[in-house]
Amino acid sequence: MTIKISSDYGTDISSRKSAAQLRKHTVSEVDLHGSIVLDFADVRTVSSSFADEAFAILVLERGEAWFKNSVKVINLSKPVKLSIIASVRDRLSPEASSEHSQ
Repeated sequence: MTIKISSDYGTDISSRKSAAQLRKHTVSEVDLHGSIVLDFADVRTVSSSFADEAFAILVLERGEAWFKNSVKVINLSKPVKLSIIASVRDRLSPEASSEHSQ
């Protein structure tokens, strides 16, 4: 299954609520079909909070291997890609782990 992000969430995305919905939808589709494609064509920006809620928490909860094997993210602009990478990196850093456990 492919989710066209701009159609469902817009081209400039900043809502943690939307990100949580995307994360839950991603997990349910992977559970049903084994994989999912997230198409970011036409998405211009994502906030760090959206990237954290949609991707970083997903990688933290399910693991990097699960994410790499189950979720394909396509058509990322450079700014969107960098935002997602930074959010995942920040969430998975040792400093973040100690902050989130307090």
